[in-house]
Order: sequence, then C-alpha cells, then structure tokens
Amino acid sequence: MSLPVYTVPPDDQTSYVIDQLEGERITIPGSKGVFRILASSKQTNGAMAVFQSGAVLSDAPGFHWHEHAHDIFLVTKGFLKLWNGTRCRVMGPGDFAYVPPVGVSSWRGVLLSSCLPLFFFQVCPFL
Repeated sequence: MSLPVYTVPPDDQTSYVIDQLEGERITIPGSKGVFRILASSKQTNGAMAVFQSGAVLSDAPGFHWHEHAHDIFLVTKGFLKLWNGTRCRVMGPGDFAYVPPVGVSSWRGVLLSSCLPLFFFQVCPFL
C-alpha cells in the first residue's frame, strides 16, 4: 500500500506525502518569501512543525528567539545567511544548523552568482 498524496497537510495524524511545490502556503507580513507548511501541530500532536522556504532573496525576520521551539536549518539549494547571537555564517547546499530554544537568531536567504534559489527546513515544536 502506498502513502496517500496530499496537496496540503491532512487534518489528522496519519502518514502522507506532499509533492514538490504543494503544501499550505503562508507569508509573513513585510517578507518577500513564501513558506510551505509541510507538517504542523495538527499532524504531529504538538510535537513539531516543518516549514520550507522557497525565497530567492528574502528579508531577514529580525533577531528573535523562541521560548520552547528549536530552529533547525538544512539548506538544499542556494545560500542562507544565518546569525546566532553575534556570529554569522553563510550556509550552502548540504549545510545544517541548529539553534536551541532561547537562542537568539536571524536568517536571510541570499542569491550568489548563478546558484539556485534557497530552500531550507525549519522545525519548531508547539506551533
């Protein structure tokens, strides 16, 4: 039996697949990027949420922190400039970063030379 394919995450806790470029889409006011919700608290019983950004160039969300959430970044295409406190690093395809709860961070998608658009995953519990 194959996994069911959805265009947005289902309303219950079940196994599923969301094809590339599908998923519930949201924007953050003032941001140039669009986020896909791949899994939310509905599907994970509040354990985590998974988002993907497809912005070629995006504004930084500003320095912020989460009381309970863990930020996890995995760059699959393009480049991501990630700040953790006062430290900054430009991450490329295959790079992974983790920021624990109450860690102050910010990020910005950047396009350098002829690279492909940025894609990353952010996993945040309690969303």
